[in-house]
Amino acid sequence: MENTCCAPSIPYCLTQGAGFYETIDWEDPETDDPIDLTGYTAKMQIRSSPSSSEVVLELSTENGRILNSGATGILTLLVDAEDTADLPAPFVGVYSLLVTNPDGFVTNLLTGVFNINEAITK
Repeated sequence: MENTCCAPSIPYCLTQGAGFYETIDWEDPETDDPIDLTGYTAKMQIRSSPSSSEVVLELSTENGRILNSGATGILTLLVDAEDTADLPAPFVGVYSLLVTNPDGFVTNLLTGVFNINEAITK
């Protein structure tokens, strides 16, 4: 992904009571080689709006909802079905995914709209 002033925007969607699993491949835009994420941390927050103080859902390397594959350049977003069961729905909000390298440099890797749908099958 290219390092620009604005992070790429990717919409995400999950359903109450169902697991959420997405992989993100971070590659050097010039060589297409994976970015070595060894020692990096990542954090993603979902809110109703950028200015909202309420975090609807947080994924991070610290809470185990973002897995870092290190040298392969892959981040995996992972929330189990039990953790999505009580999320508000229907919900349309926003998120950003920040990645911090071992030197403390923060990159806004992704941003976008995040939808939470009501469960139909119970």
